[in-house]
Amino acid sequence: MQLASHFGERGFKWNRELNEYRLPFDGGHQVISIQRQEGPIEHSLNITFGVRNEIVESTLQPFLPHYSPSNSITAALQMQSFLNDTELFQFKKANTQKSIHFIMRFFEEDGYQMMRDLKDIHHVENLYNQHATIPTSICTDSTARCFRGIVLARMTNNPKWNDIHKTFLNHLENSPQSSDVFHHYMRLIEYLNGFGFN
Repeated sequence: MQLASHFGERGFKWNRELNEYRLPFDGGHQVISIQRQEGPIEHSLNITFGVRNEIVESTLQPFLPHYSPSNSITAALQMQSFLNDTELFQFKKANTQKSIHFIMRFFEEDGYQMMRDLKDIHHVENLYNQHATIPTSICTDSTARCFRGIVLARMTNNPKWNDIHKTFLNHLENSPQSSDVFHHYMRLIEYLNGFGFN
């Protein structure tokens, strides 16, 4: 209840079906997803936070439906991985307050600002594509990263679009993907080459 009240005071609405809090903004919404697993002695929490950009996800959906459903997140961080501290998210049932207070403090000090930053499409594009050959923490699935990254590059008119495309194309050609994924990527490139976002 403390977390629900904390997020609710900041405008986030609870979506029971998806187990997540959402705060809309022009062009998408911020997301805080809390997955809870209960054991006989301990609870564990898996917390993801980030931003969904509707234009990016709706552009991807016809080409990569399994990776871009209606509830997909364009830029997401796993709180545990980001902080590299899992101990705070596995706790005794009788002692939950430490983790709850830590989560609230994290969002006050860092998390809310991170999500505000991720509303900026140019910032997200930079995180995806500045180092296109290096994994990024905001999209851990390498296939989805290729598709989202190239859409973001086109949306922001990145002058290195061709280089980014070649990087992602090489990755998909050399990864154990089905031929369908490669085919969908090439269809997406054809679509982007004939479509302007501005």
